[in-house]
Amino acid sequence: MTQGLLIVTLLAIGFVGWYAVGSLYNRRRSNVMLRRVWRALRIFKAPGEMESLGSSGFIVALRKPTRHFRALSISLTLEKRELPVNWFVDLLRGKRDTLTVKVALKSPIPVNAEVYRPKSYFGGIAERLSRKLGFQLRRRGEVTLAFEAYNGFLESILRFVARNREIWWVSVRRDGGILIINSHASIIDRLDRLLQFLESLNASLKAQQ
Repeated sequence: MTQGLLIVTLLAIGFVGWYAVGSLYNRRRSNVMLRRVWRALRIFKAPGEMESLGSSGFIVALRKPTRHFRALSISLTLEKRELPVNWFVDLLRGKRDTLTVKVALKSPIPVNAEVYRPKSYFGGIAERLSRKLGFQLRRRGEVTLAFEAYNGFLESILRFVARNREIWWVSVRRDGGILIINSHASIIDRLDRLLQFLESLNASLKAQQ
């Protein structure tokens, strides 16, 4: 075997080994997170369904509305640990294991807005989007509030994000009454609290009608 062929063979073996270890780690992490998500969703007493994303994570959604939500889904997107080059690039860009909670509130949302941490990967996306849409920007410490028209209910979202550093970006969409919360996966430790906050937000909006 020539030296060149030996190097190529070793690189191939190394890549396959890395892929196997990275995939195994991600699948185990995904399974642990999935169990914790199901545990948090039991309070709604509604049937759910799960779509596996392989070693990249999963999507869980409730099949029936709850008292405060017309729809609720939680997704996990894991770092690409099985692909070393992609993983390294994503780490340089600031991408991390991400837990995304998407809810459609039963109460209408009066404005479009973004609440985000501008120094995070998702915060950078939110800031570019906000500027493109011509939103007004207000910075409060490490958190920015961007909106088309100010509404007092945004203050509660701003305070919640400020208190929970794992949250990178909350997108508030008037059409459909949708909120999308992008957070570091470690927010799973306080997922119950996050869901309770979203319920209280819906109740607050209902009281304003």
